[in-house]
Amino acid sequence: MRHLHASFTSMQDHVKTLDEAIAAVRDLPPEVQELIARDLLDRAREYSDAGLTDEQQAEVLRRLDNSPRYADEASMATFFERHGIY
Repeated sequence: MRHLHASFTSMQDHVKTLDEAIAAVRDLPPEVQELIARDLLDRAREYSDAGLTDEQQAEVLRRLDNSPRYADEASMATFFERHGIY
């Protein structure tokens, strides 16, 4: 479980870095923001393709559609209370 927590924390750090970068770009003039946004979108497209075949992409999408659904916070609180965990 410790490894999972470390991975989640690392992911949060990456998201925080992206949020900081976007905030910094928003402080720039609009024409510069446009250039950076287009560059970022181009780079994202390069990574999103990842060289997968059509069949592989379809399989990834199928698995994402079949991913487990998680309970929301309110449902978990109710569950914990019912079982005396809270």
